[in-house]
Amino acid sequence: MELYKFMQLDTTYLDKAARCLSETFVGVQNGDYVIEEPVAVATKLTIDDFTEFFSMYFESTYQQGFHFIAVDNVTDEVVGVIGTDVFDPAHEEEPLDGKFEVMNRLTEALEPLDALLVEKFEYVLQRKIKKGDLLHGFLIGVQAPKNKRFIAKKLVDLVLEKGKEEGMKGFFVEATNPRSQVLVKQEFGAYLPTDVKGKSILLEYKDDPFFHVIPSDVSENLQILYIPIDPSINLK
Repeated sequence: MELYKFMQLDTTYLDKAARCLSETFVGVQNGDYVIEEPVAVATKLTIDDFTEFFSMYFESTYQQGFHFIAVDNVTDEVVGVIGTDVFDPAHEEEPLDGKFEVMNRLTEALEPLDALLVEKFEYVLQRKIKKGDLLHGFLIGVQAPKNKRFIAKKLVDLVLEKGKEEGMKGFFVEATNPRSQVLVKQEFGAYLPTDVKGKSILLEYKDDPFFHVIPSDVSENLQILYIPIDPSINLK
């Protein structure tokens, strides 16, 4: 669309991309409804806090080349961003401290789910997973006044196209609220994979010692959603 230009994130737009993602993450108005991100509800961090957190994430991963943004051609503001990194099974997240210490609770909740996905992936492929097999969708945020779905779809398509060019097998996200879960399933053919025992890979917030504070009307669970890049790999 002529209103926007789509491009790979570089340092020129890094701060604007972090702000766009932060504002979406904390809460976005959609008509009369405010879409609240469950993790933001639980952690109680501010927009400025998340902007700083996402800036650190982008600075450490943008050179991988899988972050994409939509920029308004008139205002030069970032109106859409997808943060994606190459999944590395050997990488261990360093614990955060200070005001970001609370984000360690998210890492603790996600690690068992990601481990189940890796176990299933290795079971299907009959080999160990390696860096370059999977893309991890960190977050997507769109702040444009209209065309939100178009922008989101274009950003994901750019990631999947580049992933296919580089021989990636699949793309997975940790979808934290019902609207994002529905969107990713409907628009991108994502599905909820099962573990090697046939159980859906998800976290019920009510069962988690930290995220049980998330109201059920905001979200009930966090789901691992998988988009195949190589269609021969079936994780259902």
